[in-house]
Amino acid sequence: MTTMDDFTTPANSTSVTGDANVTVGGDVVGSVFINSQKRHELIQIFGDGTGYRDLIVRDEIDPGHLIWLKARFAKPDNFTEIVDSLRDDKVLFLHGRPRSGRWTVGVCALEVVSGIETPTINVIDFDEGTQLALRRVAQEAHVLLDLTDTDSEVLDDAEDQLRSFLGTIAAADAHLVVLLPELPPLGLQPLYQGRIKAITEPDAEHVLRAHLQTTEIPVKEVLSGREISEALASAHPADAARLADLIVREHHLAGEDTAISVVVGQAVLAYGNWSAELISVYDKEDDWNRRSLLLTVALLDGCSTETQYWAERKLLTTAGYPPTAGNLLEGRGFAGRLTELKGVRFTDDRARFDRLDYDRSVLRHVWRGYPELRDKLVEWVTNLGLGPQPRLDGDATAGMVDRFFDLCASQDAVKYIAQVAESWAGSGKTAQASMAADLVTAAALDDRSAAVVHRLLNRWAGKPDLSPALVRLVLKVCRSEFGRRYTDKALTRLGNLALHHERWVNDEVVAAVLDLVRSNGAFPQVLTKLDEWMRSGKERQRAVAVRILRELLGTRSGEFIGVHQQALVRVWRALLALEDHALVYEAIGSWLDLATGSDRQDFLLSVLGEAAAGSDAPVARIGAVRMASDGWLGFVPRYWEDHDRTDRRLAVHHSLAEQLLPRHPFTPQPILNGDS
Repeated sequence: MTTMDDFTTPANSTSVTGDANVTVGGDVVGSVFINSQKRHELIQIFGDGTGYRDLIVRDEIDPGHLIWLKARFAKPDNFTEIVDSLRDDKVLFLHGRPRSGRWTVGVCALEVVSGIETPTINVIDFDEGTQLALRRVAQEAHVLLDLTDTDSEVLDDAEDQLRSFLGTIAAADAHLVVLLPELPPLGLQPLYQGRIKAITEPDAEHVLRAHLQTTEIPVKEVLSGREISEALASAHPADAARLADLIVREHHLAGEDTAISVVVGQAVLAYGNWSAELISVYDKEDDWNRRSLLLTVALLDGCSTETQYWAERKLLTTAGYPPTAGNLLEGRGFAGRLTELKGVRFTDDRARFDRLDYDRSVLRHVWRGYPELRDKLVEWVTNLGLGPQPRLDGDATAGMVDRFFDLCASQDAVKYIAQVAESWAGSGKTAQASMAADLVTAAALDDRSAAVVHRLLNRWAGKPDLSPALVRLVLKVCRSEFGRRYTDKALTRLGNLALHHERWVNDEVVAAVLDLVRSNGAFPQVLTKLDEWMRSGKERQRAVAVRILRELLGTRSGEFIGVHQQALVRVWRALLALEDHALVYEAIGSWLDLATGSDRQDFLLSVLGEAAAGSDAPVARIGAVRMASDGWLGFVPRYWEDHDRTDRRLAVHHSLAEQLLPRHPFTPQPILNGDS
């Protein structure tokens, strides 16, 4: 790559509330109505999407989201004790039940001890690809290390890494919160002994109040109803947050004139997945045609009735009830059958339920209540994606992918996401490959399924015989929102793909890494990963790292790159220390080519010069770089004035020599004739 395009750094963050969404650069998670209202300094946007959890950018918590969290934070009873312990000891281990708010408590504790409104909080999600030894911690940093979803086998081997990392934290005078699973692993007990706290969960109504108090909804009136206390009787803090989200969404859908009691009633029914009603309209329904119709609208809510017609026929065939031809002029039409379903409305020949989350509730109800149907439902979804009938438009595809992902994530059935994605990706069709990537990406971003899908991506990427279709799937996911939110994890999986022997895979890995830099400003993370690959990677990873290093600097980047000079020097020192002399030789020649045609020649040569001839550099390294530069030039100059001084390659060679030779005790330096 020799273009001169500028890198695009991340846009400033925008905080969005209403659907509990948070956005960076204006992209809202989930489907959003074009309807908003400004309240004070926040713009409130209401939507019908389901993705609303934490948004982390470049392994840091976005400042806008930190403000959002603080405004809705319901402190656990022992929060003061947690903060005091973190402030005094600098390191704190936290544990609690899933959905107890561990993550939020850890973040807010770090924010309090920082003493500033929006500190930079670095987040590390520990998994099998994490190498804490190569993590550099800034002075007085604030770090959250999340072990809650880490595989037990990985945790068993994490003690040495974590012990070393605690030393790094201490040396940087930083603060660290380590989130542990509900049952802290015994293997890490020597590290957390004496500095571990269990979260005392806040009351669910307190959490609901904290989330609603930032809206225009009358909180006291909401909490006064008996149905709220019944719904939250055994709720986790995260469940209360979900109910608050449903109340806000229903309040917007119903309109401001609707009584708050009606809004709360509908939200509570959605919170309970409409279970009582579905027992009546599905479980007690003997007509399998009505059941198939209900399932079809649930999966393809908002699609055209023609699409739903073909989808229902495919469901009936899959379930063993092939539709009969019959007399075409007798009986009800498909649209007529739809009108008999409760709560279905039509807009522009599209049928959808008019109740909050009813579509997802139907799917969850059938999945839980009819285990024998699960394989058939998965087969149905797979076949719908593969076509040819029904022909799914963009909205139908997105809706089906989103609802199937939500079904699997909510029912602890993530394995079916992998099964369907493999089928779609392996079809050889572009549209189906995109659907597979969208499905895996959605699952990789959601708390309910993220840990399992992250491991799945790592397992796929590490297979030396991975099919081209799945290689492209992993690449596409790493270049998606997953790569922007979990940059380090995406880079780890791209590094595993780099081990494949096909050149086209290496080319795509290089392009994907460069894309993360351009679209997400991930230059620091990429440099850290290149350093890791140079020091502890395998042969092909090191070769790919050299290509990335050159390509990164092959595009004009202005002052953005200059800020990271020392990180570049570290990468080059690791590169020069490799035993693969041919790779080192080629890397130096490529770097000098780059410098010859660059407007940042001095910067590029100073990086190489400092790496090769720094105060602690061995003499052999200096000589090796000099010999490589002589080979690149094609001859060894004795007198500078014997050569064309306008030769740009000679000027590059001369500039590098001036940095190298003063530190070498033997190698002669070219001289001017007047000095001879």
